[in-house]
Amino acid sequence: MSWRSILNIMLLIAAIVSGWSAWHQRKHMQATPPQDITTDYTLHDFKMVALDKQTGKESLTLHAPQMQHNHTDSTAEVTTPLFMIPDKSGQHWTLHAQTGWLNKDGTLLRL
Repeated sequence: MSWRSILNIMLLIAAIVSGWSAWHQRKHMQATPPQDITTDYTLHDFKMVALDKQTGKESLTLHAPQMQHNHTDSTAEVTTPLFMIPDKSGQHWTLHAQTGWLNKDGTLLRL
């Protein structure tokens, strides 16, 4: 028997063992139940203007049809947000997204 035949047999055995292991572990996995998400407030058709701490000028404007604040973990979800960010010449950069998620501290926004 050549070394290639031995290698092929070893690979076949390894594939069978790994397939059996994956199939066996799949039976023991349990689906996690969905978390109870409670919304403590909802904003509809809102506009938020954030001001720069040092200059007091507009640093960001957010328009969105809906935002829901999650009471359980203090996060917020925004539906179709539109961000307008002013540049030095007074023009606005625009940023669109389908959804947005804001963390508890308000320091992270995922679009």
